[in-house]
Amino acid sequence: MFRNIKLSYKLIGGFAIILVLTAIIAYIGVSGVGEIQRKVELADDMNRLIKYSLQMASERRDFTLNGKKEDADKMLKTLADINIQASESREKFKDIDDKKLMDDVIKTHGELKDIFNKYIQVRLAIAKIGQAQTAEYN
Repeated sequence: MFRNIKLSYKLIGGFAIILVLTAIIAYIGVSGVGEIQRKVELADDMNRLIKYSLQMASERRDFTLNGKKEDADKMLKTLADINIQASESREKFKDIDDKKLMDDVIKTHGELKDIFNKYIQVRLAIAKIGQAQTAEYN
C-alpha cells in the first residue's frame, strides 16, 4: 500500500503525524502546568490562613497579658482577614468536601469572634472595676 506513494508524500505524512503528536503533548503539558499553578495558589492561600491564625494567637495572648484595647482590635482585624481569605479561597476550590472545610473555617472563626468580643467586654469591665477600686483607696 505504501509502496505506490511518492517519497515526498510519505515524508509530508510523517511530519504531519509528528506535528499532531507534538501538538497533543504540548496541550497536555500546558493543561498540566495550569493545574499545578492552581494548586500552588491554593497552597499559598492555605499558608496565608495559617499565618493569620498564628498572628491571631499572638494578638490574643498580647491582649490577655496586657488588656489593651489596641491588642483586641488587632486580633479582631486579623479575624476579619481570616474570614475574607477563607471566603476567597472557598471560591477557588472545586471539590465539595474542600468547600465544606472552608465553610467550617469561616463558621468557627465567626464563633471565635463572638466569644472574643464577649471576653473583651468582660475584661474591660473588670479593668474599670479595678481602676475604680484603686481610685477609691487612694
